[in-house]
Amino acid sequence: MLSKEKILQKILRRLAEGILKKQQPRIVAITGSVGKTTTKEMVARVLAKDFKVGKSEKNYNNEIGIPLAIIGVSGEKKNWWQWLGVLGRAFRWLLFSKGYPEILVLELAADKPGDIKYFCEFIPVEVGILTTLGISHLEKFKNKKAIFQEKSYLLKQTKGLAIYNGDNISSSKLENIVTAKKVSFGLEGKDLSAIIAKIGYNYKKRNVLAGMIFKFDYKGKLLPGKVKNLSGRPYLYGIAPALVVAEYFGVNLVEALKSLEDFPAIPGHMSLLSGIKNTVIMDDTYNSAPASVREALRVIKEVRAGRKIVVLGDMLELGLEEEKAHRKVGAEVAEMKEVVLVAVGERMKGAVQMFKNIRQKEGWENLKEEVYWLENSREAGRLVQKVMKEGDLILVKGSQGMRMERVVEEIMAEPKRKEELLVRQNKDWR
Repeated sequence: MLSKEKILQKILRRLAEGILKKQQPRIVAITGSVGKTTTKEMVARVLAKDFKVGKSEKNYNNEIGIPLAIIGVSGEKKNWWQWLGVLGRAFRWLLFSKGYPEILVLELAADKPGDIKYFCEFIPVEVGILTTLGISHLEKFKNKKAIFQEKSYLLKQTKGLAIYNGDNISSSKLENIVTAKKVSFGLEGKDLSAIIAKIGYNYKKRNVLAGMIFKFDYKGKLLPGKVKNLSGRPYLYGIAPALVVAEYFGVNLVEALKSLEDFPAIPGHMSLLSGIKNTVIMDDTYNSAPASVREALRVIKEVRAGRKIVVLGDMLELGLEEEKAHRKVGAEVAEMKEVVLVAVGERMKGAVQMFKNIRQKEGWENLKEEVYWLENSREAGRLVQKVMKEGDLILVKGSQGMRMERVVEEIMAEPKRKEELLVRQNKDWR
């Protein structure tokens, strides 16, 4: 017997399928392990000036959230009256065309085998984007190859243009499975390559982020750009595919770059916040995986600050790679100078041990003042509040289940703005 959720899923899929056939919007679909939400938001923004654009909201990217995005409503939990409103809106689009988006930008989750195939059965993808791949959700996949096969299925089903992170994915692996035109993006030697010219940052001032200046090399032309509110390589991996999409749909690339200048940092996605004691918080608490931790650490290594406090929660759903991945993170933090590691959760004990092993071999003293382990994020928040000093840069990151935004809530300078600035602040999460 089908559960209520399965019945709802089937109904929503049928409605979404009918709407797509009636309205025939052009569809840009995005999947990957890291950077999906940022890429989705940037793609939607560069297209919004010239087209009526619809998109999936927040991280509602599953079997229920995607049909709701196609209907044009959010994926938040609803009561019976709200569901009646959803049905009413769906039937409107099934009967009338006026006002429906010309382009839909959809973020597709691939948490288990078969997810992408499920979406592609009823969503005709014109442009597919594959962001950075990692080993998140490895518990539900056999190995890294299985993750690649699952998520690259999107590009296999793409009809118009397949865009992928060439720094992370070999073009040879896509050669025989992708028939659409392919464009790679990355930091060096790809179809579209990015160069960071300058990262502006001042941890002593209240306005902590001065932005980033960069250049893109695309088809032999240099495209200079800048963003006021963003910093670090991860954001370039969102800007690059957005530019490729812009060109595909005939949007002027100079105008596309200009539309991203004021792009706001997405809560929990490498957003910089003011902390108490005149500190800066790099809030990357939306989720965590080895690839995204590596990118976050790379960014803070490049930033000049008085001292760095790295607060890391467990990375979940890594399967057999779990122990190795956490120990590797500990080793990467140990390589940094003037750093304090605050580890949260059972799995992070491996990171702590590796950090200690490396520091002891190098003859570091006062190790107790450089590494801490806490059971949960509430305890970690109180600990960080005690050890942080003026001028510190504090990175906070962890998987969703670790609720690391609670650490940020404890140490942010403007806690009254938490619903605006932090992830997972709705009633269901709290």
